[in-house]
Amino acid sequence: MALKKVVSRQLQLITLLVATVAGITVLLNLTYIIDAHIEEVETKIILQKEDISDVIEAAIKRDKEKPFTSIIASDPNLQASLQSSLDKLPVVKYIIIMNEDDQPLTAVSLDQEPELNFSDSGLQTLKENNRFIQLLTLLWGRTTYNQSFFISLGRNETGHSYGVKLRFGVATSELRGLFSDALLANLILFVTSIFASLVISFRSADLITRPMDALSKQLEELEKGNLSIYEENSISKTMPKSLQLKLQLLGTRMAGERTELEVTKGQLTQIIGKIEERLLMLNPDKQAVLMSPKVDHLLGVAGINLVGAKLADRLGSSHPLIELVDRVDQSHASVENVMLIKQIGEQPRQILASVQYIEDKSGPIGILISLRDFDSFRQFQSQLDYSDKLAALGRITSGVAHEVKNPLNAMVIHLEILRAKLAQPNADITPQLDILSSEIKRLDRVVQTFLNFTRPLKVNLVPIDLNDLVHQVTRLAAAEAATNKVDILEELSPQFLRVNGDADLLKQAFLNIIINGCQSMPRGGPLTIRTKRISSYAVLSVSDRGMGIPQQVREKIFQLYYTTKPNGNGIGLAHAFRTIQLHNGRVEFDSDTDIGTTFKISLPEV
Repeated sequence: MALKKVVSRQLQLITLLVATVAGITVLLNLTYIIDAHIEEVETKIILQKEDISDVIEAAIKRDKEKPFTSIIASDPNLQASLQSSLDKLPVVKYIIIMNEDDQPLTAVSLDQEPELNFSDSGLQTLKENNRFIQLLTLLWGRTTYNQSFFISLGRNETGHSYGVKLRFGVATSELRGLFSDALLANLILFVTSIFASLVISFRSADLITRPMDALSKQLEELEKGNLSIYEENSISKTMPKSLQLKLQLLGTRMAGERTELEVTKGQLTQIIGKIEERLLMLNPDKQAVLMSPKVDHLLGVAGINLVGAKLADRLGSSHPLIELVDRVDQSHASVENVMLIKQIGEQPRQILASVQYIEDKSGPIGILISLRDFDSFRQFQSQLDYSDKLAALGRITSGVAHEVKNPLNAMVIHLEILRAKLAQPNADITPQLDILSSEIKRLDRVVQTFLNFTRPLKVNLVPIDLNDLVHQVTRLAAAEAATNKVDILEELSPQFLRVNGDADLLKQAFLNIIINGCQSMPRGGPLTIRTKRISSYAVLSVSDRGMGIPQQVREKIFQLYYTTKPNGNGIGLAHAFRTIQLHNGRVEFDSDTDIGTTFKISLPEV
């Protein structure tokens, strides 16, 4: 259909071009014909003027005693000469002889009672006009033009020349009649040219579109998956043999490549299926391209395949996720942990959704949606209140989305490059397949790390002396402190601070925070560790004098995989945060640029 529209526009343009060229040609031809006729009329008038002049001079010589005005007014030979000239000039409406004061002496006219208009413009004015103006004037202009001459009859006593004026009145209608046949012939030529251009255009369009239609149909078959089947028919025969052969080779090659892509896609689907969160990847047109298992059940459309279709078409425009996705797509701002309520049967389902807008320098790549059933989430985080659940979930999953996004971005880009190369004969696709394999392995490592991190832990809660545990940790961190020229200062509370906790988990969490403080001071310095009681909590604070945490990254430091260190893995602080959450505690920090940072860990005291 699009091809036919293009061909239709081309036909219109060709017809318009031919009509324009033919029209200009016809106009130019008519203007040359008109100019030639005006020249011819002017030449004939001049010849008749010479004849009339001779008759006037002869009449005056025959009767020199009478005034020349009386002779001109009454001489029958002159009258006969004027009438003869009028008959010889079909375009002339009247001929008149006047004295020097423009008073008529004698005249002949085609009309029985001529209406002599002495104010008519001269034929010379028409002749000097632009040729297109001549054409317009003769078609729709004034009715009469004149051609005037002065005939000298001698000189008076003062030496001035005297004589009479001879005027020919040229009728516009008669001039128009001279080129009416040429006008008709040119109009016929104009119409014939347009008709011929239409016939040629339609025939040419048919010759062009038939092989293009055949190519389009064969490509549609390739797109449907009929990659190795090429049926020769009356339509395909319109294509060149070389093109037919290339299509056959392309179909055979794409069959093998598609099999490999299906294997790659299956591996990627397995990786996504291992992630606890349900993931859904949309392209810039909001079509689902990747989907975790059970996403359809979670969204209330069990059994409906979302991949390959626009999300709104499958879920319906009233689905709460559609509104959230549209908002993110319009604002280009990601959102996290938004509660969605979807009515499924008689029971409402609560879903936690995070929507990440993904783009790079070349433009938007798509949207990554992570979903969790809120009931499952509540069971998984039963020891936290509702607000803590949202905070912990956000700090864990936002980092995962970022780490998953990077290999997914690369895979999407190279899949598009691979698709483009598959359309080219003999294209080398090995680099793209190598990159896809590498990114799949990278994504698998990210998933495995995340699975290890989120695997439920058995927490052995026993009463622990916080001061004693801190003292053990500082001995463990002594080597790292010495390497960084850091002096660890203990300011422990004299009070006995007892908490319920898992000694091994807390020891690792404290050690991660202390080592992080040592590494934040590249030039060394004091690291102060304090313990005290605040209300019903035992509080541990770790203060360094490092560079501080920039304001723009403070929300990210507990995210899994987030790190600012060249060799960091982004797990230490995330692990510490998770451990303190499992102990129903809180982790807070206060940081000033170029002054230092203080981490504060609060644990419920027994």
